[in-house]
Amino acid sequence: MRLIVCIKQVPDAATMRLDPHTHTLRRSGAPAIVNPFDLPAIEEVLRLRDQTGGHLTVLTMGPPAAEAALRETLARGADAAILLCDSAFAGSDTWATSLTLAAAIRRLGGADLIVCGRQASDGDTAQVGPGLAAQLGCPQITFVSRIHALDASSVIADRTLEDGCERIRAQLPCVLAIGRQIHPVRIASLPGLLRSRAAVIPRWGATELGLAPADTGLKGSPTRVTRVTAHVMRRHCVFLTGSCEARVQALLEEMRGRGFRVQGSSLPPDCRQLEQMGRNAQRRTPDVQQPLTPETRPLNPLPPPPSTPRDIWVVVELDESGGVREVALELLAAARTLAAKTGGAACAVLLGGPGTSASAALLRAHGADGVLLIEDALLAQFQDERHAAAVAGLIAQHGPGVVLFGATAVGRSLAARVAVAARTGLTADCTALDIDAVSGNLLQTRPAFGGNLLATIVTAGHRPQMATVRPRVMRVAAPDWTRPGWLRHEALPDAARTALAVRIGYEADASGGTLLADADVIVAGGRGVGNALAFDTLRRVAESLGGEVGASRAAVEAGWMPASRQIGQTGRTVRPRLYLACGISGQIQHLAGMSEAATVVAIDRDPEAPIFNCAHIGIVGDLHEILAELLSRLGPPAVTRGSRASGQ
Repeated sequence: MRLIVCIKQVPDAATMRLDPHTHTLRRSGAPAIVNPFDLPAIEEVLRLRDQTGGHLTVLTMGPPAAEAALRETLARGADAAILLCDSAFAGSDTWATSLTLAAAIRRLGGADLIVCGRQASDGDTAQVGPGLAAQLGCPQITFVSRIHALDASSVIADRTLEDGCERIRAQLPCVLAIGRQIHPVRIASLPGLLRSRAAVIPRWGATELGLAPADTGLKGSPTRVTRVTAHVMRRHCVFLTGSCEARVQALLEEMRGRGFRVQGSSLPPDCRQLEQMGRNAQRRTPDVQQPLTPETRPLNPLPPPPSTPRDIWVVVELDESGGVREVALELLAAARTLAAKTGGAACAVLLGGPGTSASAALLRAHGADGVLLIEDALLAQFQDERHAAAVAGLIAQHGPGVVLFGATAVGRSLAARVAVAARTGLTADCTALDIDAVSGNLLQTRPAFGGNLLATIVTAGHRPQMATVRPRVMRVAAPDWTRPGWLRHEALPDAARTALAVRIGYEADASGGTLLADADVIVAGGRGVGNALAFDTLRRVAESLGGEVGASRAAVEAGWMPASRQIGQTGRTVRPRLYLACGISGQIQHLAGMSEAATVVAIDRDPEAPIFNCAHIGIVGDLHEILAELLSRLGPPAVTRGSRASGQ
């Protein structure tokens, strides 16, 4: 069994420097560590090697200093390591990185299983794994949460999605991207350390890999960073002082002053709950699923016009029942804005099983000028290779200027394969999109380097320009059920009729993660909550407010809350009307997932905690004491949960 782990060495944050001309990291001479997201991947492959036998090789790209990261993997138990080191590799984006890694794997004679981490801590793209699979022409399983079996011909693993978990059997060779830590990560042994120090680590450059310098590094990268700005979150936080009782009363008064209504005029101790005034905002989920009637059905269907390079495409993601996910409607609103600047059309790309065409009217109502539809039984369930081949075939046939995907587990996995097939760049996890008035290029802005910076990226020399966009950063437009539009039926290409991986099971998320995304009120806890039992108090507060419970990454990794409840850059993005942050320090990665909340209330012992820079209202003190007093005033749980999907 030939096993390969592809890791990334990332710079120590204290020594991170950007090149002022290329806006890429200066890695030469900087101390580096193994990307934290790669450590669980290394552990899983070591376990597989120990169980099934075989040989484990670790690959990484980087300057000579990256050799230290490789020696660390050897000390943990890897059999061999190779450093891909060449000045021609500098500045590689994810497309060029996957190309280089694929060339190295081919030089090694291939592999049965290639494993990498979910993403890099300095880039957070989650694109290299599926991009590498596409370069090698093999199947992939991304966001892996468990490996069930590995034999000479196949691997079975679970992939975590936003609303459930699917079990996939894939033929070997296969690429796995480990989503999060599955088993405790082993430490280096003394014999391992001694062996790693004596090991010879080969260095391969572009010549050894048979790559032209123009196809690698910055020269071969379709995407370019054009601007980098500091991402500073600082609000004026109103700190509440006095006794515990006085601070809780002041909190309720502040809430009233910020547009919330409190039952009772004098805030008695038995007041029942906070209700936000002005709940006349459009209910999102009920409108998304609104049935069409003869009165609301579009009356003026149009013939499909010729496609143009000015068109903006949105690849629609469907849920398990075949319904349109809300992120697609968010992207359609953005696509209409972009299309108005390019002079093209906003088009929805809809792939699904029989009956999927019924969603075309919904997409037109939310902004699509037209719908490209492939309706085939083979597309009834999402499958990476099949859907990627279908989208890539449509791109080759029609030549759009921009293609957008949701930055979900499915969208990230799909987009990276499509980008390789289309030989174009891909920008991950965007939070803003615009069109440059001079060049016409898509300006793609995303958090970078752990969220501390905002990078604006362009794909100047390749088309289409592609991006995944973080859910809930764009707003859904109000539906217009009378909008005319066209529908173009397309055939499933032959390349999409075969697949090397198949779903063999699915389990829906029973922990309420989908409710979290739609909640009007979220009570979230972090490491400062203390333990899993303390989250029961947060649940009671959330129930009294008619809301949901969320968690920081630290609380999830401690095992106190399920992964479906994680909020932040590597979790869910939420936009509630009230966000109550309890014991959350406020690292930038967490703020990236909740900073758009209408009102943020933070409770923490540390007056210097970064969360207060994002909060509107702050309480410094013992959160358990504060929450107990708040519970005594709120009383029993609210009858109606605070969710946009609840229909209040």
